[in-house]
Amino acid sequence: MGRIGRVQRWDSDNAVPHILMAEVISAPLRSEALRGQTTNCPKSGWEKKLTQDSRWLAEMEKAFSTLKYDNYMLQKFRLASAISRKYGIADPYLSLYIVMSTRIHQYEMLDAYADYLLDVGRDAERRGNTSGAAVAYWQILRFSGRLSTGQQPIETMFATSMGMKAGAKLQPVLKKLDRADEARLVEFQMAEWAAMREQQLKKHPAPRGENWRVVRRDALTIQVFAFAVVLLSAMFVVSQVFVWLGTRIPLERRGKGYAFFCRMADVGPLLIVLSSTMQFFVYHPYARAYKNYLSHQWLPDIDSMFVVGHVTRMMPLGLLQYKFEAAMVFWSAVTAGLTLLVIFVCFRMLTREIAARFR
Repeated sequence: MGRIGRVQRWDSDNAVPHILMAEVISAPLRSEALRGQTTNCPKSGWEKKLTQDSRWLAEMEKAFSTLKYDNYMLQKFRLASAISRKYGIADPYLSLYIVMSTRIHQYEMLDAYADYLLDVGRDAERRGNTSGAAVAYWQILRFSGRLSTGQQPIETMFATSMGMKAGAKLQPVLKKLDRADEARLVEFQMAEWAAMREQQLKKHPAPRGENWRVVRRDALTIQVFAFAVVLLSAMFVVSQVFVWLGTRIPLERRGKGYAFFCRMADVGPLLIVLSSTMQFFVYHPYARAYKNYLSHQWLPDIDSMFVVGHVTRMMPLGLLQYKFEAAMVFWSAVTAGLTLLVIFVCFRMLTREIAARFR
């Protein structure tokens, strides 16, 4: 909590340090709720219990009242860029991991406090205090506007969800108070958020669909040629061993198996070079894009950066395309399996060749 307090003093106009402090305050209740889920206990309702904690309410009040929402994504990108340049790290996954990492608990804080303000507004309406209800709803709406300017898609998703809930409550209240101009402003904002929400919920938006088809094709090409390099290298090594062993066998007793390994020993290096060259040319545009990202001090387009960091880890044919480790596990298993298959086939050919010689 001491470090978060120092960040609050350093960046006092930012909502994020206050949300992090609220997250720390809520940790015991969230842990209790998690233990209850694992032991099939009744739900603890930790969100309601949090609203009874004056410290948590004070931090969230400050978060919703600050002038900006800055998740430090630009600073994280600059840190990743500096580390990559200093240590010569060419893998964009490092920068992608640092920039895209987020703490989901902070959004739980936002949801819990927004629900609390909605309850405050409803209670005010029941008591006839429409002005008080408008204040509570406006607080959610204004914060949602600041949150929607965040660079991460999850921030836009939470902002539109909270804002539309509050806007739906705020509009009739403003009409009761004869504040027609504000009601029209809320209506316009809600229509804009509804369009953003619809775009987010589409599985493959039209502008992005073609890009992802190209990326999946390039990812499959890169991984196929990477696998070809590994497989051809293994076959070349095996061929060299068989050719060396074949020199001990008289020329007239060497059969088709020896001829195959000789051809593989001759052609193998050329095939490895061709596979490596194809892999280089397919991945080169992505490597250049990543190098270009690192040369600037501003934050690149998140979707583009995600593509650059994702292309070498995408599963073939788009399967499990959001699982970074899945591609590595899949291709490691395929490489190991096919390498064992090649060794088995070569061993069978060798044993048959030896058996034929001693008949």
